[in-house]
Amino acid sequence: MSRQSSLFGFSKGGAVIEEVAPKLKVLTWNIVNPSIDRAYNQFSWLTNLKANIIILTEAKQSKGCTYLRNALEGAGYKVYSQAPQDNDYCVMIAEKGLSSSKWPIELSSLSHRLELIVLKTSFGELKVIGMYVPSRWPKEKRNINKRLFQNQVISLLKSLYKDESTKNLTIGGDLNVIDPTHVPKYPIFGDWEFEFYNAFLRVGLIDVYKLLNPTTQDYRWFGKLNDGYRFDHLFISKCFDISTMECYYLHEPRVSKLSDHSAMLLILKP
Repeated sequence: MSRQSSLFGFSKGGAVIEEVAPKLKVLTWNIVNPSIDRAYNQFSWLTNLKANIIILTEAKQSKGCTYLRNALEGAGYKVYSQAPQDNDYCVMIAEKGLSSSKWPIELSSLSHRLELIVLKTSFGELKVIGMYVPSRWPKEKRNINKRLFQNQVISLLKSLYKDESTKNLTIGGDLNVIDPTHVPKYPIFGDWEFEFYNAFLRVGLIDVYKLLNPTTQDYRWFGKLNDGYRFDHLFISKCFDISTMECYYLHEPRVSKLSDHSAMLLILKP
């Protein structure tokens, strides 16, 4: 007797029997465009984690990222990404055990830094956006691409909110900005960057980590002076029951030098 487990149920004798999934894991992680060797170790870590949805940022059209994509597909994941322009960075979203499709929305510029998909889960329809916001560099384009990308995302969020498409929505990735209450605050960040962070809250999304860990200031990346930053974020619609969620950083991949970034994991429970 065969049994095919999923978030929707399993088949038995041709009939579908509903089965409630115990949890749904959503991971976001900056992989720092790995070499082949590091990509191999990253793949091993990712598959051991058994996340249902994986958002990978700072990917490229490189040998390491190509290996990682092919390996994930070989392990049963469906991978979404766009070829970047001018050797720029891009985003990959991988999902396993779900029914998914591309959400046909694109930015007019730097669209490869934004990936959007729609999935069917035990929670119903779930829309997922993964993004990698440009950093303040390179020097010759300081903040130009960052402002351009942020302004487009802010416009997109307003449009989605107007169409009520921010319901059942999860957004994750490396925003390259700290939240306004970050400790320490770091004066290098301007009001226009905090305005970008606040744009997610204004359309009814919740910073899950911050809400569930109100007294904890954790860091996912450290500078040369060992100064810590929380750049990675996961936002989710208010329609989800926050009391059943878990959200925390996984520091092991940073400590073991799989990346110089920690990963963030969100666990949704029905």
